[in-house]
Amino acid sequence: SKPSTMADNSRNAVDWPGTYRGTLPCADCQGIETVLTLHADRRFSLKRRYVGKEDSFRELTGTFAWNGAGSQITLSGDDPTPFLVGENQLIQLDQA
Repeated sequence: SKPSTMADNSRNAVDWPGTYRGTLPCADCQGIETVLTLHADRRFSLKRRYVGKEDSFRELTGTFAWNGAGSQITLSGDDPTPFLVGENQLIQLDQA
């Protein structure tokens, strides 16, 4: 087989589709319970609940885009959120 000319990056080397769960820091609540599902066709479902303030999740759906390096995704919408994609994990980044 001939060697691949495509460099390994998260987009092509990591099994990234799936559901990720975690609690993110929150300035004025106990944490933001977060469930993000990524689909192979670049759709996402993001559910968030502000612990101590809300009883139910708010859900946002849409599409996401990869950065040029294939290491980060950014969710579409009014509040575009970037994530670093790693093996079995996502790390939410700030928008800067």
